Amino acid sequence: MFYVHHIVCHPQDTNTRSTTQEQTAALHAELRKSKRREEKLNALVFRMRQDVQGLTNDPTAFDKLFNVRELEYELDFAANKAAREQAALQQQISVLQQRLASAEGKGAGGVVAPLGARDENVQQGRLV
Repeated sequence: MFYVHHIVCHPQDTNTRSTTQEQTAALHAELRKSKRREEKLNALVFRMRQDVQGLTNDPTAFDKLFNVRELEYELDFAANKAAREQAALQQQISVLQQRLASAEGKGAGGVVAPLGARDENVQQGRLV
């Protein structure tokens, strides 16, 4: 009974509650779509397994191919993620180099070697 009284006394809570209900409904709809996609993919895998078994005498051929493709996908995913992270880090390096050049430029003429050149000089035994 207290809960009903709370809603009547505080109409702003009703708006929050309806927003939460809308968000919950949207999440349930997305969950239904995801489950449907999963069911579809499982059915496709089953049918493809039957097709491959009909083409070869090896009953494990589909599973072997599936494992290879799964590993290829994971490798591509990891490579793409690494490329995105590398690009983000390169951007951060660029920003930091600009800040450093600006800070050093106020006292040392503003000439700063790029980070890659500094690494190369250090590897060759030269101090930067």
